[in-house]
Amino acid sequence: MLRRKRLRAVLTCALVGAMTVLAHAEFEEVLPNLADHELVRIDLSQTAPSGEFPADIVEEYGFLSFTRWRTRPGAAILEVYEMIDTQAAFGLFTIWNEGRRDSGRSLAMGLENLLLGERLAFWRGHYFFILHSSLAHPDFLSSFPPLLKKAIDERSLHPVSVFQLPADSLVRASIRFYLGQKAIGTNPDIPRQLIGHLGFKDQAEATVARYEPDGFPLLLLAYPTPSVADDYAGRIQDASVFSEHGIYMKRSGPLLGLFLGPHSAATPVLEDLQYTASVDWIHEEDAQLRDIERNRAEMVTFFGVVTGSILFTGFFIVVVLTMGIAAGLLRIALLRRFPAMGRGSGTIFLDLQGRNG
Repeated sequence: MLRRKRLRAVLTCALVGAMTVLAHAEFEEVLPNLADHELVRIDLSQTAPSGEFPADIVEEYGFLSFTRWRTRPGAAILEVYEMIDTQAAFGLFTIWNEGRRDSGRSLAMGLENLLLGERLAFWRGHYFFILHSSLAHPDFLSSFPPLLKKAIDERSLHPVSVFQLPADSLVRASIRFYLGQKAIGTNPDIPRQLIGHLGFKDQAEATVARYEPDGFPLLLLAYPTPSVADDYAGRIQDASVFSEHGIYMKRSGPLLGLFLGPHSAATPVLEDLQYTASVDWIHEEDAQLRDIERNRAEMVTFFGVVTGSILFTGFFIVVVLTMGIAAGLLRIALLRRFPAMGRGSGTIFLDLQGRNG
């Protein structure tokens, strides 16, 4: 039995390792899948350009490599950031061109994207892309990214702290995702004295989003376990943190929500903060919300099945035990009321001699 368990563990580790290698395949491997388009590499350096993101912040998200390509046809430039996982790629997308994001818009293409002038940013799997199109055909910006989406066989999964955001009155364009102190330190809404107590060293992730009507922000932290979340809730309470409008906190499971705003604005948002396997998003016609909800559903379906099976088994055992106990008590009561029911008929003697003669 022990040998079987060891063999099963080895096979499981090997499978996980193989899936990790496949998930982080180099970008060159998707190039043959781009139909009639060709990408020609024009930059041999794998260092991310400092003009887009500070180097320490890119490293904080989990940067792996950077490449630059020219498209044929199209004459556009494609910059590719390969990140450690899909959440890291999403985080980089949320902080790209932070100061100009409000002037951008999104194109309808089935991918989360942001268009600023002649530059389009989008993400797919563990890749973050910036497409420059100064000489390209006007339709190229909306036609080429779906080809990459089809070629990259990965899901674009949102982080836990994103799909657990309270949905009512959420300003979706304000969502920012952080994985370290340096990145979240660039957000002016977060008090400086709070940053050191958020728990990034213990694998915390943070999402900041604004809520209508006044635009006050919610900082939603997700921790590996509820006990870790409870520990950091105590640390934050003990810290001397000041905010102009006040800070209101609520913990739910492994989630810790900090609303930076007045009590009247914090109450409805924090009341909706509930860690649950079911998140209902408003405006389901919005493509981004549908993607977030679909990704969340894929992550919790397996755990929902396991939980349902355990509950059904427990319920069945309770029913069987209850019926057995009830039958035993009923028999005892009947025997006390009708003692004759419990007596045997004694030994039966058969007179076989009467048949002779």
